[in-house]
Amino acid sequence: MRLISWNTNRSARDRIEKQVKVLCARKPDVLALQEVTPKAAEIFREQLERMGWKHIVDSFPRRGSGRLKNGRQYGELIASQWKLKQIASTEFGVPWPEKVLSVVIKTELGDVEIHSVHVPNGSEHGRVKTDTFEAIYKRLARNPRRHRILCGDFNSPQEETPDGQLITWGQNKNADGRFVIGKRKWDGITDERWDLAERCVLEGLRRYDLNDVFRSKHGYRKKAFSFFTNNRGRRVGRRFDHIFASSALKIVACEYLQQLRRLSDHAPMEAVFNL
Repeated sequence: MRLISWNTNRSARDRIEKQVKVLCARKPDVLALQEVTPKAAEIFREQLERMGWKHIVDSFPRRGSGRLKNGRQYGELIASQWKLKQIASTEFGVPWPEKVLSVVIKTELGDVEIHSVHVPNGSEHGRVKTDTFEAIYKRLARNPRRHRILCGDFNSPQEETPDGQLITWGQNKNADGRFVIGKRKWDGITDERWDLAERCVLEGLRRYDLNDVFRSKHGYRKKAFSFFTNNRGRRVGRRFDHIFASSALKIVACEYLQQLRRLSDHAPMEAVFNL
């Protein structure tokens, strides 16, 4: 099974047509797309159906999606070559339901539960980010009944070290270069809670058999970034986009498709599993 997860950066029609073309050229079985507007979802559906995709869902409500504002106009879309059944987003209890899209895909070898998420960035949306992380963990921190995949844009972590340490946005760098949990409060959330909210998903879900696919395949010495930002004139890479999966889904390959970042501000993430 070939899965591609991609923050498509609220694309317009001309770029969506190019995105669909390059995605389909890789012959994926499942597409999980983030930062899709209601209008873009219609265009993606139209273009994918032209390419032979029959099973497509998005995270927007049937009515009123055009009134979503202030970061809420961006949702999720999942397309599958297999039949799928959508799971109600209300099961997650996230502040903004359109940021999570869940389906069960009916493969020849059994059901696979797939969750596509886009965690809002903290600099603009404050506690919505931590509340979203906490809701995702609460929903997925359980012994699974079937194989699961969690993927998307998490806007975290801040950094990773070659020895496997994860640095969250609740940590600050000391004068000696060590990262410690800060003593700030942002939008009513302490750095301690911020750190725990990010860490419980990015690290804590492995206790429930949701493992970081890229790190499972490559370890921590391989540097990889899916997004770049300017920090005081310095270009800084972040690995914000992730795929987590059940260990029974054997990893064949996992890479960031950097050559496609010309069509978005994020690189798509591709994983191949042996079902």
